[in-house]
Amino acid sequence: MRILDRYLAAGFLRAYFLASVIFIAIYQVVDLFEKSDEWIAIGLPVVTMINYYLNRAPEVFIIIGSLSCIMAVLFWLGRLVRKNEFAAMMAAGVSSYRAMLPLLAAAFLVSLFAAFVGEVVAPEATRRANIIEKTRRGDISPLILTNLLLYGESGNIFFAREFNGETNTIIGLEVLRFSRDGVLEWRVNAEGAVWQNNRWVLCGGFTVKYVDGERVFGPEPLKELDVVETPTDFLVGEKKVAELTFQELRMRIRALKGGGLLPREELVAIHSRLSRPIANPIVVLISIPFVMGAKKVGVAAGFGGALGLAFIYLVLFNLGQLLGKGVLPPVIGAWLANIVFIVAAICFIKKTSF
Repeated sequence: MRILDRYLAAGFLRAYFLASVIFIAIYQVVDLFEKSDEWIAIGLPVVTMINYYLNRAPEVFIIIGSLSCIMAVLFWLGRLVRKNEFAAMMAAGVSSYRAMLPLLAAAFLVSLFAAFVGEVVAPEATRRANIIEKTRRGDISPLILTNLLLYGESGNIFFAREFNGETNTIIGLEVLRFSRDGVLEWRVNAEGAVWQNNRWVLCGGFTVKYVDGERVFGPEPLKELDVVETPTDFLVGEKKVAELTFQELRMRIRALKGGGLLPREELVAIHSRLSRPIANPIVVLISIPFVMGAKKVGVAAGFGGALGLAFIYLVLFNLGQLLGKGVLPPVIGAWLANIVFIVAAICFIKKTSF
């Protein structure tokens, strides 16, 4: 049985990674065609272009993960059915449900790998790709940021008209602190600030304190800003959600909640970091009845059904993301597609005889 388990799992993994390579290539080629005129117009070097798409690949790998799993089940299990290997297993006393276990185990391994890529590789790679995209229209330093909004870990909200990450200086700084009820407690304004000796030294700075939203103290001159945020935090704060690690997302969520705000987008994103990898064994579970049914309705119908499943999952996932940022609780929005598919998988398996 161990030999059979390894055979089934290895075949699925080979099909999965082959499907991933194919889908990543298709995704990148389509994107290249869309951007080719712009790349050529600005004279983007080929090396930079290659670097851009290499850094974009981990994010694409995460996006197409469920589709790759569905295609892996289609091709690998379909091959076993066509060559009567699956029938031979049944004749040897291996039940259909027992034969599913190696595929599900392999899908869980894929989920762990996808989670690793999504946490360790994809955020920084996506950051590098976005920097290339930001600077492709001209020689603009990615370390000079304008109209920067940062929700600090200390609960402070920072607005900087310009932040220079090379000199660690700020022009036009405003810092706000709110109570947990969303009432303004404290405000700092400064013409500029520079990071010296592990603290922010202000130029033309003053502070104002509030109670119940009413000013009770100030404005008073302020020379130094006593906060935990460093220049690195300003660079991190400018990151898009897709560029943040799980820990950085947690920090941003705490900062937003500390400022009296509900970080729906960040909450959806952090729950999706878990729900997306877990989707792999779920889509495998629901794909198996479709593939096994292909011997009754035809290979083309089974292939079409698998593609339809992939399309439905992507639609549900994106719909859940959208609803989670609006009307649904973020956790429900992030897990909506998985909830629907796992219920459907149980129903299909109970009703399908194979």
